[in-house]
Amino acid sequence: MSRISRILHENRFLVHSGYSDFTREALKNAERLENDIYVLLVGANLNDPKQQISEALKRFKKEINGSVIVSSLFRSEAWGFDSELYFLNQVWICRSEKSPLTMLNFIKGIEHEMGRVKTQSERYESRLIDIDILFKGNSVIDFPELQIPHPLIYKRKFTTVPLSELIPNFNHPVLNQKMFQLNDVLTDQVDRLED
Repeated sequence: MSRISRILHENRFLVHSGYSDFTREALKNAERLENDIYVLLVGANLNDPKQQISEALKRFKKEINGSVIVSSLFRSEAWGFDSELYFLNQVWICRSEKSPLTMLNFIKGIEHEMGRVKTQSERYESRLIDIDILFKGNSVIDFPELQIPHPLIYKRKFTTVPLSELIPNFNHPVLNQKMFQLNDVLTDQVDRLED
């Protein structure tokens, strides 16, 4: 590598706070994310949640060019409503040139194809599959149908635990706290599923 190339590479490395590659290890060190990186949360508690999440990931990967980095699966009790059925959750991270609303329509299409029927009710309920956009790089987006970062990240340990596994040092662009710091203050029970 020439001296100029090395300097450019090192500066790019610094600008992106610890990574220039889209790898699990690089993301662990990242304080900021490039704008084409999406972070999504997937959850399910009906039928076979593990299979539902696996099927959703298969459909998602078919459309996304490039790799998808996934967290472990985590089990937790229902949040915001009572249910005897546990939820499984997982975080996915990918690169995509899709606009936020295009990505939203894409993931809602997967939910619909898999049989999720959206009710008009505002209350939380059991579901076959649920896919939410948590972050798009360091963007702050406020559309009527989509807020990024997701406004409830800091309240839900089933979100902060898998985020802390993949991007512990990522700095929330609004709250200015790292994922592991958000996770450390929550007390609800979340268990990692063994592979």
